[in-house]
Amino acid sequence: MKTNKIFNFITFFIGVIFVIEINAQTNIGINFPINIPISNMDNTATPGLLYGSLNFGYMFAPNHEGRIDLSYHKFGEKTYYNSKISGSFIPITFGYNYYFVNNDFKFYATINTGNYIGSGDFKKSHLGFAPGFGLSYAFPNSNIKLNFSPLYNIVSSAGDNIHYLSLNIGLAYKLSSGESSGIETKDETSGTKKTTKNEKKKDNVKKSKELKFESTGTSADGFLKASFDLGKRVKEFNTKLEDITIFISVLLSNPADLIGKDASAAIITTRQTGSSAISNVNFEELTTKANLFKDLKTSDIKSYDDAKAKYKDAKDLKDSVLKEIMAKVDIFKDLKTSDFLPTITGFIDDLKGVQNDLKQIPDDVTKLINEAKDLPGNLKSELTGLKATKLPKVLKGIDQSKGNLEATTQEVPKMVDNVIKLISLLDVISSSFK
Repeated sequence: MKTNKIFNFITFFIGVIFVIEINAQTNIGINFPINIPISNMDNTATPGLLYGSLNFGYMFAPNHEGRIDLSYHKFGEKTYYNSKISGSFIPITFGYNYYFVNNDFKFYATINTGNYIGSGDFKKSHLGFAPGFGLSYAFPNSNIKLNFSPLYNIVSSAGDNIHYLSLNIGLAYKLSSGESSGIETKDETSGTKKTTKNEKKKDNVKKSKELKFESTGTSADGFLKASFDLGKRVKEFNTKLEDITIFISVLLSNPADLIGKDASAAIITTRQTGSSAISNVNFEELTTKANLFKDLKTSDIKSYDDAKAKYKDAKDLKDSVLKEIMAKVDIFKDLKTSDFLPTITGFIDDLKGVQNDLKQIPDDVTKLINEAKDLPGNLKSELTGLKATKLPKVLKGIDQSKGNLEATTQEVPKMVDNVIKLISLLDVISSSFK
């Protein structure tokens, strides 16, 4: 009894830690287990169908997940020595998952341990553990994933241990926090900018992988290096687009942050304190702000009432946007042409260069994919004897590079569209300074 109380406390304490740690790296899920008695338990219970399990999973490192589960495992009634027996377990467990692959379709090994609280004819609480494996599939462009995980439950008892199989089928949802619809992430209570630990960790892992090309020492290196370099170019283009978007957003939303600073300083500050993903940018709102900015710089509007009267027929203009711009009207009017026009002109030239380079990428991708067609056959002839052990890894690298190239061809049209939008915005803003 004393041991069970101690174990109950440990389980509860670890559960609290997991709940406190919930953030952008956390999954919350629900499973519907089918519980099948085996071994000695088959004499006293029948399968229980579609009962419930609630779980939290915390990704504390790439491929490593800690978890806590609260389940209800009900079994069907069975007659044993002329007595009808029925019961259930409520397992409160914590565990660990190791993911062997890190993509949309994942295979993983799992182990769970904790307190199995008995009810009905299973009256006592017992220590138990459950090894198993799992398969999960993350739906594209979604935070939802489908999960299937068979677990082999072993529950200690005074006599023989209790054994049963749980076939878990369910869904999990990746909790998102710290994400923004604009350029930066802000604490809603204090208004201060912040970057989540998970975002920093992902950025560091990504940067470490992108630092250099690792040679395989095979004839595939030419293709792999060219694919690597192309991916690096696209990454540099995306960074440039994000930098320019940051500049435009800061200029139109927080112009005081640019006074006395060059553009690069403002961009670096924003990158350090918030998200800069261009996918979060509301171009329609930025265009509205840019046109207002131009009108304010080139007209005699001095107050919110003046602006309200001028734009009374503009049905798509949100009053909140107008108020935001007018709150900074004096700062906007004080911005000097000499401080900003050269920067804006330089950005327009950069974007036109990126636009030309992006037009060439689809042809480069097609050429590389055609080049890769003969590589598997050539490598099988090249890597013989002890060298053959390298073949699976090299082939995997080729497949990953081909996948990245195909993803790039889908990304390029979106990037071109963003370039056109940014050039249009900068044209409007530059005309304000002329």
